[in-house]
Amino acid sequence: MRGRRCDVQATQGAQQLTENPKAIIRYETAQGEVKLSPAIVRQYLVNGNANITDAEAHMFMQLCKFRRLNPFLREAYLIKYSASEPAQMVVGFDAIKRRATQHPDYRGHSSGIVVVTKSGEVINRIGSLVLPDEELVGAWCTVHRSGVQAFEHQVSESEYNIKRSLWKDKPATMLRKVVTAQALREVFPEETAGMYAPEEFQREQRELPKETIVAAETPEEPTMVPYRETINKAQANALLSVACGDKQIVHDAAATLGYESVDAVRTADLRAVETLIRARFVEEEASDEAVD
Repeated sequence: MRGRRCDVQATQGAQQLTENPKAIIRYETAQGEVKLSPAIVRQYLVNGNANITDAEAHMFMQLCKFRRLNPFLREAYLIKYSASEPAQMVVGFDAIKRRATQHPDYRGHSSGIVVVTKSGEVINRIGSLVLPDEELVGAWCTVHRSGVQAFEHQVSESEYNIKRSLWKDKPATMLRKVVTAQALREVFPEETAGMYAPEEFQREQRELPKETIVAAETPEEPTMVPYRETINKAQANALLSVACGDKQIVHDAAATLGYESVDAVRTADLRAVETLIRARFVEEEASDEAVD
């Protein structure tokens, strides 16, 4: 698997992009200002029993800043169960749906499940109702956007159902969230690229606390760095390292933000490009795991 083969190289590249592990970032969201630092992320925003690296903390912080997510309202968090595996950056399903549905070109969506009856009939049903004599085999979602053809998407139950935790208790609901998140991301990439719902990962899912997280004040202060309009050669090479040497992946990430070349990327968008590169590998690994 390419993503795992180049973990060391990618981590080194990400570390080159990290100015200071104690830096604080502040940004505005629809719910007010958010302040994040690696210490705050580690203490409040990680699920699992493994420690995250500075690079993983910074990547999470930049994803939240780029997408204006408020992790203290459970819109985003990190999952890491083992030191041998990279942390997974996940975004709450409601946050993904809200971003897509607030787009001015959004024209509605519908979703449901695919079941097979006792007689062998395949039914696409709106909602998540599975009758006692039916077998859940998949889920579907149709998204409408102004100016383009309606996008129809389906997923297979066997690719995602791990038969444990919420997948055991609420498989239809979980599968419907998976297909909806993927379809909305496909139709509205400018709003949702790099945002993956926890249901899309083949991990045990538990109900998260609903309470707002209140972080204590930290004495850490942001480190000032010299300003440069566009990224320098070392930063461009670091992005290439994160992409495991694949120039096309770096170019595609820059193009997603409207840049014609990597050299034209503004310093202010450096983290956003890195986040999109990482998201590409997360998507490829998820696809590889599904095939395996």
